[in-house]
Amino acid sequence: MTVQVAQDFGYGTVVKLEKRERVAWMTLNRPEKRNAMSLAMHREIVSALAECERDEGVRIVVLTGAGDKAFCSGNDLGDYRRRLDDRAFDVEMKKSDCYEPLRTHSKIVIAAVNGYCLAGGLSLMLMCDLAIASAQAKFGLPEIYRGNFPAPAAAFLTHSGISKKQAFWIVMTGRNIDAQEALNWGLINQVVPFDQLYSCVEELAKEMATFDPIHLQGAKRGMNEAISLDLPMALRHHMAVGSEIERESPGVWREGLDAWVSGTGKKAL
Repeated sequence: MTVQVAQDFGYGTVVKLEKRERVAWMTLNRPEKRNAMSLAMHREIVSALAECERDEGVRIVVLTGAGDKAFCSGNDLGDYRRRLDDRAFDVEMKKSDCYEPLRTHSKIVIAAVNGYCLAGGLSLMLMCDLAIASAQAKFGLPEIYRGNFPAPAAAFLTHSGISKKQAFWIVMTGRNIDAQEALNWGLINQVVPFDQLYSCVEELAKEMATFDPIHLQGAKRGMNEAISLDLPMALRHHMAVGSEIERESPGVWREGLDAWVSGTGKKAL
């Protein structure tokens, strides 16, 4: 599906940023390399995320890959190999790390996984808040084949709620799992046919973009902060977050109740 946009904030050729109706679409744009991440792509992901952070009109960010083969196949190993002994390159890669800015972004980030999601690509997907994948998507951490350790993904997997054996399997075997298995494990939220992926993601993103931004960002912050807390502390923390949201956006709850009572609001039943 071609996404019609109001504004195009391309950062060159390797990341494309488009905005439409409070939704920003970030596309990793190296389809000929299965959207492998070069140093330039790392930098442009960070820049595009910063642009979305600054823009108060953006409420939802969608991250996807160009083409029909891959979401992201990881870091560009050819680039790495050519510059393996280049200390300056190593320093720049660490400075341009895109995982933490993605994980800590204040806006809701949805991954639209259109194909292979491997290595650093899996790390990107895991840092997103929600993930919808096409039925043809594959997920894996092949680093073990190369004598490397997938640090960002492994760290997140151990805190993702999947079982220890599932986390060990994907890290230690290097084998890919398909979209249905990723859904069964809880790594993604939904699997759809490839030709329905972008329309499905767009529908969800546009609906979520109608929600009050203070509530969206507060809910995300509260959920992330509570992950490391035990249940009693998490309950107290969420009560505090709820009170803070109501203070910052006092009229929204009342408007929501009025809409529900009058029959004009969206109902769950």
